[in-house]
Amino acid sequence: MKLWQLVTITEGNLHRLAALAETQQEWRGIAPLFNRFDVLVETQDRAALDAELPASFLRQALAESTKCLFNSKDGWLRSWPMSPRDESLSLLDSLDRFGENAVFTAVDTGVSEICRECRDTDSKSAGLE
Repeated sequence: MKLWQLVTITEGNLHRLAALAETQQEWRGIAPLFNRFDVLVETQDRAALDAELPASFLRQALAESTKCLFNSKDGWLRSWPMSPRDESLSLLDSLDRFGENAVFTAVDTGVSEICRECRDTDSKSAGLE
């Protein structure tokens, strides 16, 4: 996941991300990016903003988040529950099950398609097609 995407997902909690980056030697090089994030955006420093974060750092940042996503039986991952049957997932569990793109899209836009076949099957069984 890119730097700017993680900042978006974590709602711009730059101080927490910088502090987390300082906890491990292999992550310390990215701490200044979070400390200078506003400048990076202002100058559109694409090399820094589009830098791929270490997987271990991403996993830890998502593990520390209290945000959750909802896996719907209709094939969508949402940022809100649509049905009492929706499965609540941590961001880390969502990452493990559906990948970076699905997590980012669900947080950023509110919804991400994760299983077209599930939606098609549910629509047919409900008589919607």
